[in-house]
Amino acid sequence: SGPFCLYSDPITLTGDPGDDVLNPNVDPVLTVKYNNGPAVVTDVFDPGNGLGTYVITYTVDGGEPKAAGEDDPGCVQSISQTVQVVATPSNIVCNDLVTVSLPSSCTVDILPDMVLEGTYPCFDDYEVTIDRTLPLGNGPWQPGVVNQDDIGHTYAVRVTHLVSGNSCWGLLKVEDKLPPVMTCSDFNLNCNIPSNTPEYLTSNGIIPFVQAYPVVVDCQGFDLVYKDVVTEENCASGYTQTIVRTWTAVDASGNKATCSQTIHFLRPTMDDVVLPENYDNLQAPALPCSSAYPTPEYLNSIGLQGTPMVFGQPEGCNIGWGYNDERID
Repeated sequence: SGPFCLYSDPITLTGDPGDDVLNPNVDPVLTVKYNNGPAVVTDVFDPGNGLGTYVITYTVDGGEPKAAGEDDPGCVQSISQTVQVVATPSNIVCNDLVTVSLPSSCTVDILPDMVLEGTYPCFDDYEVTIDRTLPLGNGPWQPGVVNQDDIGHTYAVRVTHLVSGNSCWGLLKVEDKLPPVMTCSDFNLNCNIPSNTPEYLTSNGIIPFVQAYPVVVDCQGFDLVYKDVVTEENCASGYTQTIVRTWTAVDASGNKATCSQTIHFLRPTMDDVVLPENYDNLQAPALPCSSAYPTPEYLNSIGLQGTPMVFGQPEGCNIGWGYNDERID
């Protein structure tokens, strides 16, 4: 629709005839007429051909009238659109200081209208470049794109009018004002797990890293800490306790975000209790006569199961046990 500048990109022209009933011998035609000159058949509109008025016309041959029914007009139909390629000011003034805050993509294209003072009919005739090297203002000039590597830096930014070669420059400061984006995942643990720290859970393969820790997306490095709030649960809940673990991420610019994960600790039932075997040469090998008295602790110390086990641990959470020995000579 425009308006366009001399340095606007060429545009590929397309048309939709909106009707399947066309003259098979005549293809739809696109033409461009420049400043009342002759219409030129083309499928590309190039603003670089010159300033002025362009009339773009799309023409289709509808074939024989009423070929598709009473409402089919047939004949030749055309539609046109007029666009302007305008001159742009060559005398330009840049803002003294432009501050840019990175979005979640962590990349910003510095556009001419972000740097120039005033209003312009079209910005395609202007090019933005950046000088990152001290002393600022004498190059080398690089493309006008900044990313996470530029956070906290101030550069020289230049706008050049491509038609005349005139330019102006100011300063560009790059900031990160967005907090990290955090996603926490909930999970369940056995009530008698030796440790519930994320380091223990991940290093022992109990919980995947992306579940034990929050997923954090940010343009910079960040510090990650957590705080637990523990609630004891009743028997009907199926849990012994619940931890609400609140994570906080603070990035290098001081932006902060939090998310919470809920960790339930499963309450065992009697079906989860695994009793020791009988060491009687029937269910399991008997102990040699030279062994010490087979207390549960002694059996555990020699690699046998001497106590009941719950979830693979000799600790039953809400289930306790004791024993009495009956000696048979």
